[in-house]
Amino acid sequence: MKKVSFVRKIDKLGRIMIPKKIRNILNFSENESLEIILEKEKLVLKKHQQACQFCNETENTIKYNKTLICKDCATEIAEKVK
Repeated sequence: MKKVSFVRKIDKLGRIMIPKKIRNILNFSENESLEIILEKEKLVLKKHQQACQFCNETENTIKYNKTLICKDCATEIAEKVK
């Protein structure tokens, strides 16, 4: 990916505006949830993906009582309960 660089100021509430060009490139939509990750001295923004509560798997998940769990973890829990 080609390097794209912008300078933005942080407002008094701690907000920054992500330029439209970057939002378009990354396909970010209005009201979309983003993860904010601190890696050493860098902030990383990425689309939030719901994941299994136990192993962070994002594929083959089901919702159980407002908790996301992958089928592998559900099977493992079921086996331990027996």
